[in-house]
Amino acid sequence: MKWKEPWEGIPGFWVDDPQSPDGRRWIATHWGWGIVQERVKELAHNRCELNLAIDCAGVTRYLDTHHRRGRGAGGAKRDDRIVILGKRNLLAACRSCHDLAKIERKEEIWPTVRKSEPETTSQPADI
Repeated sequence: MKWKEPWEGIPGFWVDDPQSPDGRRWIATHWGWGIVQERVKELAHNRCELNLAIDCAGVTRYLDTHHRRGRGAGGAKRDDRIVILGKRNLLAACRSCHDLAKIERKEEIWPTVRKSEPETTSQPADI
């Protein structure tokens, strides 16, 4: 289910997502994404939070916003909330570090109890 509702006053919409730690995702509108990016930069004090590259820019006003939990193989799996369940989801990154950054597996950030899948018994077919 998808419904339009702001998050912390920023325009966007919510989507039910059983893979998300709290069961839903928030996706910013185009206009809302600009506000999110500015807030991430403010939280980082205009400093790269990744520090991965040898030529990391450090303090700069030119920062990308890195999703720790980004898109999945099928596309739109991102969550544009800056913080999810008390953990930072979006980080400020200089271009050099952002190019090196990888999306972290969601289990590394938000360990969740997954529903156990039914056991499959693989027995050889009778020939």
